Amino acid sequence: MHLNEKIDTPLKIETSALELPSRQKIEKCIFFVLSLCLGRLSQNINFFLPHQTLSSSQTMFIYPFKTIILKSAKSRAQIKDLLMRECFLSDANYRKTDTHSRVFFGTLTDQDFSLETIEEGKRMIGFCRGEFRGVDNEIYIFLSLGAWAHQRIFLLFGTIILSCLYFLGKDLIGNHSPIPQNPGAWILFVTVLVLLAVLFAKTRTFSRRLESSIAYFSSLWNAERIDLSSVPLVFH
Repeated sequence: MHLNEKIDTPLKIETSALELPSRQKIEKCIFFVLSLCLGRLSQNINFFLPHQTLSSSQTMFIYPFKTIILKSAKSRAQIKDLLMRECFLSDANYRKTDTHSRVFFGTLTDQDFSLETIEEGKRMIGFCRGEFRGVDNEIYIFLSLGAWAHQRIFLLFGTIILSCLYFLGKDLIGNHSPIPQNPGAWILFVTVLVLLAVLFAKTRTFSRRLESSIAYFSSLWNAERIDLSSVPLVFH
């Protein structure tokens, strides 16, 4: 009896000593991966970043934002006037001065604009912001299109998702189970699914309307789409 007790006791201590570091290592790995993901999201915190222009094939799977560059041979005043005909403007109390149908409402100056789509149908993306650069009849329009007005909303979604995944993973490891074992874990799991579904739906709608939105602005200003490398450095 005494001999067995002496043998069993150190074995239990050694086993518990081995389990704890193993769990800590797993948790550290999960936290490290989530930190990397969150860091990648934080790099996109600003909505208007012309140097982040991407081709359609490079658009992130659940990232409903895109910046493009258009070049027009029209003057800055002409470009502004053409866009003004399509908008209800806040500084005019959103009043119509003619019978022409409006596509946007928001703010517009000879330097930049920030607009939200009010047109019915499935042609235009919800929000667009832009900046006019260039001189004379060589104008470059840096146009940012998005499912939301600001990338901060996307960053908030990402932060919540990563936080839920971290605590959910910690709970699953603690219970040694591949599925949630308590109401709190199920709430985290459902929250992640709902937020991912919203992001996927937003991105899908964004992708479907992206090309038609770009075509609309290109036609409006008689502009061509170019890469950042084609823009003079002084206008970057």
